[in-house]
Amino acid sequence: MAADGAGNNEIARALGVHPGAVSKWRVRFFKNSMNQTPVREQCRG
Repeated sequence: MAADGAGNNEIARALGVHPGAVSKWRVRFFKNSMNQTPVREQCRG
């Protein structure tokens, strides 16, 4: 999962929200997915 600023900005534009909000959401989503999926799936790449 790419955590780059450009990606956040593109998502923010698409959703009409602030890039900072997207960044926080992505961090929260990543932490939640870490708890629900095998770690090996998250650590690759």
